[in-house]
Amino acid sequence: MNLIVSRLSNAHPASAWLAGIYSICSAPPWVLEAAMRQALEDQTPLLIESTSNQVDQYSGYTGMKPADFVDLVRGIAEHVGFLHEHLILGGDHLGPNAWRLLPADEAMQRADALIDAYARRDSRRFTSIPACRAPMIPSVCRMRWLLRGRRACAR
Repeated sequence: MNLIVSRLSNAHPASAWLAGIYSICSAPPWVLEAAMRQALEDQTPLLIESTSNQVDQYSGYTGMKPADFVDLVRGIAEHVGFLHEHLILGGDHLGPNAWRLLPADEAMQRADALIDAYARRDSRRFTSIPACRAPMIPSVCRMRWLLRGRRACAR
């Protein structure tokens, strides 16, 4: 990861042509392969994330758990010759959003388990969005979101 970040700094020779990195949030193998081939052609790193709906500890709608997704991505990378060191894997919307209709404590327990499952399989970037049930007062929603974020970062 440090190598990837250092390539974006003005001190690194690659920064002359590397203004950023490709970032996709997708799970279909053909999309992952296309992104890797483009990043290979452009000599750039690649950030690949899956959402909590696509991949979760219960298999998501893709039928994959986080470990399965990492294995899929790495297999495609090997097939196309994309170095693992140039991959940043992560999860998007890993908070309790997928379980927003459940009681807050139960939704957060599921979100905690999901974050743990991603972290155990080399995912390095996590994002979350607030998930509050109506009729929540906005300030209460924000407070719950902040507390959930703090709890997730402490893991």
